[in-house]
Amino acid sequence: ASFMPPLPAHLTAEAALEQFYGKTILVLKDEFRRSIRDQLLIEQMQNKIIGEVTIVPSEVRRFYNSWPKDSLPLIDAEVELSQIVIYPAITRTQRSDAIDQLREMRADIVAGRKQFSTLAILYSEDPGSAIKGGDLGVQSVGTYVPEFAAACLRLQKDSISDIIETQFGFHILQMIERKGDLVHVRHILIKPKITDESKREARILIDSLRNALSASDTVNFSALAKKYSKDEESRKRGGALLNPQTNSSRLSTKELDAQLFVAVDKLQPKQISDVSAFKSQDGRDGYRILYVVSRTKPHTANLTDDYSLLKDAAVNQKRNAKLEAWIDDYSKTVNLSIKPPYHNCNQLKPYFSGRP
Repeated sequence: ASFMPPLPAHLTAEAALEQFYGKTILVLKDEFRRSIRDQLLIEQMQNKIIGEVTIVPSEVRRFYNSWPKDSLPLIDAEVELSQIVIYPAITRTQRSDAIDQLREMRADIVAGRKQFSTLAILYSEDPGSAIKGGDLGVQSVGTYVPEFAAACLRLQKDSISDIIETQFGFHILQMIERKGDLVHVRHILIKPKITDESKREARILIDSLRNALSASDTVNFSALAKKYSKDEESRKRGGALLNPQTNSSRLSTKELDAQLFVAVDKLQPKQISDVSAFKSQDGRDGYRILYVVSRTKPHTANLTDDYSLLKDAAVNQKRNAKLEAWIDDYSKTVNLSIKPPYHNCNQLKPYFSGRP
């Protein structure tokens, strides 16, 4: 949800910002620059103070034992999962057809016969930008996948890129404006069509992998994932899925997406799901099987099931204590002043006790 109130449609992005904040773009840039600089300095200093904090198992146990038993957190049901993903192969003919379609569009645009935005609306397979004539808005170049970012950096204003390939398909780009690492581009995305034969072959492969796993206790799921899975991120970990917020392998069942939840809801640890069709985050249709590594029921936090969680909490407590001790010592050696309205903040008052 946006906290910015609706603005007249005729306003440019810069004018909208100026109207919302009541300041010019130059003033806003200067304020943001100082704010970002201050934040970076704060983070660097914090890392210097607490970056080397470590913890040993005995400290984790003391931390856990110091917690009032009636205040221990309740942990949702969690599951650890691994996956093998197979995508239907794209044939040479389908690749060529997609490239030829884009090549023809590019030629029409460069020759002035057709408008980039019109072709994007009619043919681009990126639903989010197609309705806006392919416009992706102003973005940091680092937000794009490497191939797309590299193409952005090679373009001059109003120029059209050659055809590039990314994990999403094939693209042509038009540079609208670039300021440093900020780029404003539009693009047309064409995805090679997947043949029924490719789908059939992918299904046969993943069925055979599941059958091999079901028929023998010696076949290792992790080894097959590393060899066959087409999901690059999980393949490196033997198929293991991670929680992107915590970087932990433990996933709350409440937070699983609908496709995952349905596939593993009835499975117990060491069981393998049926083959299921799914759509990846980048929009590709594929097949996968899932392996339940472990599963826990809702419970009160304990050292056996939740050691990693408790260790992280203990480390954070130790870091906060060290940071507060540093602030307390350092504040005695410098002159401090706080501008209204923060001078009434209760958290800051201890640093001014006894001061004029």
